[in-house]
Amino acid sequence: MTGMRNLRPVGLLGVLVLAALLTASFASAQQRELLGHFTLTSETRWGLAVLPPGNYSFELDLTHDLITVRGQHRATMIMSATHDTDTRVKSSALILVSRRGRDTVRALQLAGQKVVLVYAVPKETREELAQGPTIIQRVPVTISGK
Repeated sequence: MTGMRNLRPVGLLGVLVLAALLTASFASAQQRELLGHFTLTSETRWGLAVLPPGNYSFELDLTHDLITVRGQHRATMIMSATHDTDTRVKSSALILVSRRGRDTVRALQLAGQKVVLVYAVPKETREELAQGPTIIQRVPVTISGK
């Protein structure tokens, strides 16, 4: 019977430790979500989505590299192809490539996180390669924590 009494404080301690870990995990997950906004001046392809010109807001889950973009009466979810750490990132921006007048999101740079999310872009055809280099644009992004 005395053995059972000794287990109760240990069990209570275990529950308290588990609660502390879950709270820390939840707080960490909260810090891994960012809110932001940007403005596109032309129709832009981002993953499988085609976004018309306009103002957009987004919620980014850095744990899963998943962004939800909202604007122009639509919402779309886009997953990055790769996630890189880059301490040289000085400002948050969408990096667009433009080929033959069609803009495509290539990357999302996050200055506060020192992270670059890279997205797949369609491969250039031989004709596009022969026409010269791809134009790269930077679209400023405003970031705030959640």
